[in-house]
Amino acid sequence: MPFSIEISDRKIYPFEVDMVELFNLYLMMFTHHFYAYAWAVIFLLGSLFSMTPLSIDKDHQFHTVLTIWLRRLLLVSALVLVSIPFIIYLGFDVENKDKSPLWFWYLELFKRSFILSFLCSVIGLLTRFLFTRYFAPIHSAFLKGIRVNQTEDTQTDIRDEAEKIKAKDFLPSNYYKEGQIFLGLDSEEQPLYVPLSTWREVNMQVIGATRYGKGVLIGNLMEQSILNGDQVIYIDPKDDKFAPHVMYQACQKAGRKFIYLSLNDDEAGSWLPFAGGSYTDAFSRIETAFGLKLTGEAGDFYKTQETKLLEGAFRKTRDVKKLFDLLDGTDALRVIAELQKWKSINSFVEKKSRKAFDIDRAIEENAVVYIKGSLSSEVIRVATKLFIIELVQSAKRLFKNRTSHLTIYVDEVSFLASQELARAMATMLGFNVNFVLAYQSPDDIVNTDDKTIDGRAISQSINTNSQLKAIYGGKNFEVAEWIAELTGVITKQVSKLEKTEIKALGGEVWDKGRSIGTVEENLINTNMVLSLEPRVCVLIRPRELAKLCYTSFVPVEDMNIFPTFLSSLKVVESNETLERSSHTKDSLINDDEIEDYLLNSTVTAVEPVKSTITNEKIENKNSDEEPSAENIKNEDQPKIIKKKTIQHLNEKSPSNLKSDEDMLKELDLEEE
Repeated sequence: MPFSIEISDRKIYPFEVDMVELFNLYLMMFTHHFYAYAWAVIFLLGSLFSMTPLSIDKDHQFHTVLTIWLRRLLLVSALVLVSIPFIIYLGFDVENKDKSPLWFWYLELFKRSFILSFLCSVIGLLTRFLFTRYFAPIHSAFLKGIRVNQTEDTQTDIRDEAEKIKAKDFLPSNYYKEGQIFLGLDSEEQPLYVPLSTWREVNMQVIGATRYGKGVLIGNLMEQSILNGDQVIYIDPKDDKFAPHVMYQACQKAGRKFIYLSLNDDEAGSWLPFAGGSYTDAFSRIETAFGLKLTGEAGDFYKTQETKLLEGAFRKTRDVKKLFDLLDGTDALRVIAELQKWKSINSFVEKKSRKAFDIDRAIEENAVVYIKGSLSSEVIRVATKLFIIELVQSAKRLFKNRTSHLTIYVDEVSFLASQELARAMATMLGFNVNFVLAYQSPDDIVNTDDKTIDGRAISQSINTNSQLKAIYGGKNFEVAEWIAELTGVITKQVSKLEKTEIKALGGEVWDKGRSIGTVEENLINTNMVLSLEPRVCVLIRPRELAKLCYTSFVPVEDMNIFPTFLSSLKVVESNETLERSSHTKDSLINDDEIEDYLLNSTVTAVEPVKSTITNEKIENKNSDEEPSAENIKNEDQPKIIKKKTIQHLNEKSPSNLKSDEDMLKELDLEEE
């Protein structure tokens, strides 16, 4: 079959036309079918890739070079397409054909090409806009994310830290280990320990805001100390709801003796703040309690006078009620006012109907002791401070007799700070005693309300002598800075400068290259501290890097056991009180009757002998003082008074007469 070209409905054979007409017919056929589509492709690609730049630079990447060559090809193609109508027109002109139909064909061709080119241009521009503005930044960020960097160090961001640091729940006893003290878990849930030998050689601070978890860690530490056989004495001025439960439960597991002592009236236990220890130690405590320590101010003169009067009375008795009776009416107005407040608290007054708590005995028995104080009563707060002082004095004095290590836990120590406590932290480690001090903020001790002590010096001493620290978070930036400084400084290689390029249509992409520099940052910085949740603390151990420590509660198996124990204590105290009261009433010689008679019969005749006769069970074994000349001078006067006393009592109870010799022996024993 011969070759033919179809134009409209008519077939034209090659031998029927010349070469010019044949070329023109082929060109018109191509134009008729593909011209509009060719322009559409050119406008689509041109609007999609843009038409600049057209020159190649040595820094251009391969895909950029390809794009430039594509642009050049589009320009050449456009020139070819523009020339086609002119070539067709020229062919008609050579053949001298009628050109009027050609103009209509051109018009129809232009319409088709314009519509398709316009639509393709819109599609190309819209696609380019979406790609450049939205997809290109995402693509750039993706490439940046999968980039293999020379350093992965970054500076911390509090938004990231807040999401990373979350409290953990676990059972502490699962991690207890012989020869180690378990403190908590780290960020990788690995246990954090301190060797038991190190624990006994360092003091510890537990610092954190209320409800942030100080008691959680302390309960954990106390349970381990009790199970390890160490003596534990916990001083709590604010009545912790769980600490005594944890201590009592641990004592039951370990078979240890547990003592509960409250310094408040109408609660279990009593304690005589000035009865224990040597005369020197006891008088030092009463000077501290009554504010008689010399401060170098003008008021020291009056303090000296009152101290002299108090010293004379204190050699006769250490009971606050009897001291008040002896000094009432003297010039020791400050001391009298203090004694008036102290004797109003029954738990500090000596009574024969009950047995007061003995610190020396508790230490010798290696007992576990919980002491409940009060922050609402100034006298009880000061008494709690004195308890710590006497505890330190006794532990030091009984060092050779003690059989175990002693750990003293003090909660809310900012209310109980003293010069004696600061000195004890520096010296008592040598006497097998360490401290665990808990308070809310480092500034609490600096800004203490006790103006007789140097808060800043005490705070510095506590910080220096506490090598083990657990510090909980909060929202105080100054405290966060202080914690961060304690953790030390590390160096990081971080990106200091990374540029971006803003595309013409508003899309931003990462530029090539970045600047890396060295920065210093705290190991645990302020952002991390401010992001700490409750029960998460910064742990600082001797010779170890600081770490985040996650703590968890020691579970109390039965919350009813300890209240039952307290109830039994009250029943025992009530029975002892009734028994002693009954015994006192049935006795022939009642000590109170002897005291009343001696006072009434001798106060006017022999004033110096008044307090000597009424003194009861004064322990002056450790006193280095010599007897006064006045007592030596009047040494025969007590014998006269004793005989009068015997006569008075025998007259009162003639049916139960005793010999003078027996009565004198009983009075001598009572006087000793």
